[in-house]
Amino acid sequence: MNSSQIVPLIIGILIGLPILVLLVSGIGLFLLSVFVPRHRMMLKLGLRNIARRRTQSLLIITGLTLSTTIITSALGIGDTMTASIRNSATSSIGTIDQMVSAAPGGGGGLGAFGFGGATQAAPTISAERYARLREQFKDVTLIDGITAALSQDAAFVNTRSGQGEPSGALFALGAEFDPQFAGLKTSAGAAAPIADLGPGEIYLNAKGAEMLLAQVGDTLQVYAGPQPLDLTVRAIISNDGLLRPDAPVAVLPLAEGQRLLGQPDTITSVLISNQGATLDSTTNSAAVTEKLRVMLIDESTLAELLTVLRTPEVSAAIASAAKTIEFDGLKTSVQNLQTELAATGTSDALRSLAADATVGAWLLGLDLPMPTTLSMATSLSNLSELYVNPLKADAVAQAEQGGQQFSQIFLVFSTFSILAGVLLVFLIFVMLAAERKSEMGMARAVGMKRRHLIQMFVTEGAIYDLLAALLGLGLGVAISYLMIGVIAGAFSSFGAGDSFKMVFTIRPQSLVLAYVVGVVLTFLVVTFSSWRVSRLNIVAAIRDLPEDLQGKIGIWRRIWRWSRGPLLLALGVALMGSGYASESQVVVGIGVSLGIIGAGLTLGTLLSITPLRAALRDRIVYTLIGVALLVLWLLPFATRNTWLGIQGYEQSEFVFFWAGLMMISGAIWVIVYNADLLLGGLNRLFGRFGNVAPILKTATAYPLAARFRTGMALAMFALVMFTIIAMVVIVQVNDQFFARRDELTGGFDLQASVLQTSTFGDLKAALANQTAVDPADLASVASLAYQPMEIRQVNAKNQVWQPDTLLGFDPAFVDQARQHYALTFRAPGYADDAAVWQALRERDDVIVVTRSQVGRTQASAAEGGNRRFVLQGFTLEDASMPAIQVELRDPASGTSRTLQVIGVLEDSWYGGVQGNLSLIGALSGAPATPSTFVIKLRAGANEPAIAAALEKTFLTSGMNVVSFDEQIDAIQAGSSALNNLLIGFVALGLVVGIAALGVITSRSVVERRQQIGMLRAIGYKQRMVWMSFVLESSFISLLGILIGTVFGLVLAWLFINDFAKDQPGFSFQPPWLTILAIVTVAYLCSLVTTILPARKASKIYPAEALRYE
Repeated sequence: MNSSQIVPLIIGILIGLPILVLLVSGIGLFLLSVFVPRHRMMLKLGLRNIARRRTQSLLIITGLTLSTTIITSALGIGDTMTASIRNSATSSIGTIDQMVSAAPGGGGGLGAFGFGGATQAAPTISAERYARLREQFKDVTLIDGITAALSQDAAFVNTRSGQGEPSGALFALGAEFDPQFAGLKTSAGAAAPIADLGPGEIYLNAKGAEMLLAQVGDTLQVYAGPQPLDLTVRAIISNDGLLRPDAPVAVLPLAEGQRLLGQPDTITSVLISNQGATLDSTTNSAAVTEKLRVMLIDESTLAELLTVLRTPEVSAAIASAAKTIEFDGLKTSVQNLQTELAATGTSDALRSLAADATVGAWLLGLDLPMPTTLSMATSLSNLSELYVNPLKADAVAQAEQGGQQFSQIFLVFSTFSILAGVLLVFLIFVMLAAERKSEMGMARAVGMKRRHLIQMFVTEGAIYDLLAALLGLGLGVAISYLMIGVIAGAFSSFGAGDSFKMVFTIRPQSLVLAYVVGVVLTFLVVTFSSWRVSRLNIVAAIRDLPEDLQGKIGIWRRIWRWSRGPLLLALGVALMGSGYASESQVVVGIGVSLGIIGAGLTLGTLLSITPLRAALRDRIVYTLIGVALLVLWLLPFATRNTWLGIQGYEQSEFVFFWAGLMMISGAIWVIVYNADLLLGGLNRLFGRFGNVAPILKTATAYPLAARFRTGMALAMFALVMFTIIAMVVIVQVNDQFFARRDELTGGFDLQASVLQTSTFGDLKAALANQTAVDPADLASVASLAYQPMEIRQVNAKNQVWQPDTLLGFDPAFVDQARQHYALTFRAPGYADDAAVWQALRERDDVIVVTRSQVGRTQASAAEGGNRRFVLQGFTLEDASMPAIQVELRDPASGTSRTLQVIGVLEDSWYGGVQGNLSLIGALSGAPATPSTFVIKLRAGANEPAIAAALEKTFLTSGMNVVSFDEQIDAIQAGSSALNNLLIGFVALGLVVGIAALGVITSRSVVERRQQIGMLRAIGYKQRMVWMSFVLESSFISLLGILIGTVFGLVLAWLFINDFAKDQPGFSFQPPWLTILAIVTVAYLCSLVTTILPARKASKIYPAEALRYE
């Protein structure tokens, strides 16, 4: 299995198999229903304990709620994101289910494109071809609507208000849209028939009216070509169904649109509606899409393609690459493709998959010999002249995927919190058993069996469990509701507030699943802990002797102690072998860790036959295990990978959690089994102070005596603090990234873009002929052009043409950017960065790329599934780059050129493959027409005023001016909000640690009531007892916080150092004040939970305590 799929698989099982969970819970409830009538006494004893100690019961229930709370809130966030994305997508798409478009160059739809926002005019379909398509599509019974559409990007100016918008669209619809697609609606909900529009009249969407300050009757100047069009607003309509919810859209009849745009008898797409309501119609999308693709496919070309795909070589390549696919929709399509190819014959499903543009693009990225790839590419390009795009079904699938990913992110990052919650459950019942040890011993003495004790504890735990899960459900819903508000603010910061509305949603299935999972998880831990505490010696329990003095252990426990080490060692070796075979770093790391633990336990078994005392034996074994784990996981990533021989193996985000778990486990083993040395030093240090010494001795005695209990409490604090601190430090890299603005933008302040269809020429010349903007305020104006192209590396193993975009720039860009852009690599023959920039300024046979197009020695899971162009022959870890040539090809003209890659940029806001404007002209056969301009302002210039003046002056060309600072600020604000939300979500785990201390302290008061009485009898004052409990709790909380903080910082340091190899300029800069605040709040909160039980303990009268039974 691909290690990158471990966590998604686990979460997928959790989310996707509620039936299994319900089955398990059903079996548990069935067993309880059988057991309770037969053993009512056990039920009464369990319920009696709940009623007798109500405060304790409330504390226990509170401690058990966390797992359910976290799961509920994560699922609630996922449900809300799914519903919000789906609503946003289906609202903009409306009743349109599929769109049939002419593929660029007649090439089978291998270039996916939708409506609006394109930088180039969409290919058209003739009226005669549309008429034939209508006749063909009528045979598909699941279709209930077919119409033609003509779309064109446009700029708008409201002549009344003077308000303009550079980015909008004209949308001309056929007459069938009203009767077959439910028509358009005004903002008030009334029908807005397209047939009612006269010449020069349009419907304007509500968003457009808001942006243009338009109202009914206004005249809009629309710039969709060389000449402006004067159009009158007939009505303001809803944004639904117009595919552009964030921009002005003018709707008009198809014939009128063809006339105004000078495109008679042509359309850009065919819109199709399926049977069913707006959302229900997607259930028919797969069948309709398949039928349409089958109708449009060329059978002879399909036969040629299938011959290639069914060869053993290609089949093996598909099977290998399919393992790295991360997007569920593509993964399912490829799996279906493999099934269909393995079968004989050619089914309609296979035809549809072959014509799927996404699948076709994936196939072209396979690592195959060049002749095979070229043959496959030719067949795919000639497979169909039209592309069928299932708009709505894809949008819904992406919504489901997005919602699931949000749930996964929150569940994955709360793994340690859930684990801490499990430890708390276990700790609670261990302490309950310790408190009731004498009681249980007497119960066994009068005839109860072990199973009766288990049944009593399970019954009590089940009641706690059911109530705690119910409370956790309510808390989880409340937390997810609050978090959705934060996420909505983050999306608003990203600029998606208008087009994307968050609608709080949580499905009943999710509530049931969260409740059942919380109940089952807690119930399993309760059952295990009940089994563990039931193993007691009757006499030793009655006399309240320590476990070590309870006599000989049973045969099965002996077998387990002798076999656990070798079994764990064998499992570790097996996992290592599997990891090396699959080239997975995380699997090898897990195997080595388990092998270390298994080897240590085996050593302990061997030492058990020596005269060594058990305490010394355990210290040796667990100290060695802990130190070995720390050495392994504290090594720098590259060093560890070299030691283990896993350089270049696939990485996975799961290694973060495993590394943290092993670091914390190793540290706790070392500390717990050597705590007497640490505390002995503290006693010697403070022993000279007479008032402190007796308090300190009693405060440290109990943690040493109860190592298991102490270790679990430390783990709960340390795991959560580790995650929080590591995330806080790593997230700080985000701020470092955005602080390097000049290194990102090349030192430019504004970016202006115009419509591709405009006649705009040189911005510098245009600025000289206007008065709104003072040219003296503009320190530099550079022109950019983006050209779609295909690229491949000369003499590389992979000779597939891969789609990419070439950025062309003028000399002014070079002169400004060279002051801020650094080069990671220079080609041989270029002595310094200046030589590279000079060549880019003067020559049209050289290019540079960014670091994202250079591979790494350490492959990641994301890179394994990435199909972007990456240079071969060297990696980012190399000291220098060799001479490299690439071929660039214009997909429209077929013209290609061989170019030299002369450098690798560290960062660039503008794109990956970069050369000068002359290069674009040489490829396309025509002079490049810049559509983007970047501007450097002089110091002190009024940036907002200049941006507004530029937009107003050049509105007829659709100029849109944005500030780089505003864009970066918005992205940073949204990113920081989401990161802080995630940190806050993880911080819920601190509740577990704090609750654990409260439980430990309160139970210790009851458990040690007689000891407290003895201390008071020999002279301890109330203040000394109180301070003893506070110091004991402080020792656990501070040590747990310290372990988590230290190793969180260490892991963050390792991560940032590794990240800096990809992105130079980043450094380890912990936010110390934030860390100090987190540590202080965590400790103070834990202190609060221990003060009340400690005060209660201090007020116990000696005589009362000594008589207590």
